[in-house]
Amino acid sequence: MVKVLKAIAYLLDNPVEGVRAIDLMKGIGMVEPDVEQLSDANRRAFERLKETIREFGIPLEMNETTQFAEGQQEEVNAYTYHILPRRYVLRNLNLTDEEDATLRLMGHYIAQKEDFPLRTHIALALQKLSARGSGLSGQSLLGDVISHSPEPAQPQQDPDLLDQLLKCGTDHKTVSFRYQSFHSNQVSQRRVEPYGFFTRKGLWYMVGRDCDKDAVRVFRVSRIDPKGVKSLAQGSYAIPDNFRMKDYSSVPPWNFLYENSPVEATIEISGDDFWRVEGFCRDHGQVSETDRDAWLWKLEVRDFDPLIRWMLPFGSGMIPKQPEEFVSRYRTLVRKTLDNYKENSTSAVA
Repeated sequence: MVKVLKAIAYLLDNPVEGVRAIDLMKGIGMVEPDVEQLSDANRRAFERLKETIREFGIPLEMNETTQFAEGQQEEVNAYTYHILPRRYVLRNLNLTDEEDATLRLMGHYIAQKEDFPLRTHIALALQKLSARGSGLSGQSLLGDVISHSPEPAQPQQDPDLLDQLLKCGTDHKTVSFRYQSFHSNQVSQRRVEPYGFFTRKGLWYMVGRDCDKDAVRVFRVSRIDPKGVKSLAQGSYAIPDNFRMKDYSSVPPWNFLYENSPVEATIEISGDDFWRVEGFCRDHGQVSETDRDAWLWKLEVRDFDPLIRWMLPFGSGMIPKQPEEFVSRYRTLVRKTLDNYKENSTSAVA
């Protein structure tokens, strides 16, 4: 059963391009990474895996592919397999309050286990159950199950508002609301197609397509006016197959202010420190070596302060180079940090 759950999770992470049978078997550890073709036993194991997934009622789809090696004869590798998230949606089950509560309590318990392969998907299913309006509060049950920080969701947020938004997302209905911008504090009317929800530092966020801007945006739920929220009557929408929640929920903190336009920043990293952060820097920007035992890291930034706070522990091993606004802000925060340190040291001595 663990292999089946791992296979479902692997397929959900690759819904558009799909995966070949051999790549799926490698991805879930059923064959060794250096295997080039599936053996007869492996092929039979894959067929059993497919049957089990489909017996669960999960829409495993198959597409013919022309991207296989010349002379390849194995039929099982001539296709790719995928599960489209937009078809893998929990329908209204018409559960009693007792059944609903039991399912959500069990799901909450399972989703707390960090090594469980479908942990995130269980948490999203709990969100959908919460939107159905049963007796238990989805916010109190979910806690930090899908949070990207250890802090629980803040209790001052309006649970009715959250449930209303979650229901619009579950039913694929466009929602209209008044929103206060973080950057300018201006209030504007928005029409949004909700794609998903997540928590960060104890706050709920909604990701969705802004209909007027025709672009995906992130909205902090606490900045939505609960009095003006309306589910619009026009037809439902489809979530794009290439949408990935992690592209919005797992970004570095200096790129989380989506309302800010990104700017390119350049940081010089000493050779002594670069090895410690090389993988991270390459994943979040471009790096190039200089002629003085140092590296230049170019990356997109929407908010300088979180990036500077991340840099400070490296001291002189990370120096901002461009733009000037970045350099100036770095100097200001360094001075404030030193002043706070002096004040704390003086208080401790006194």
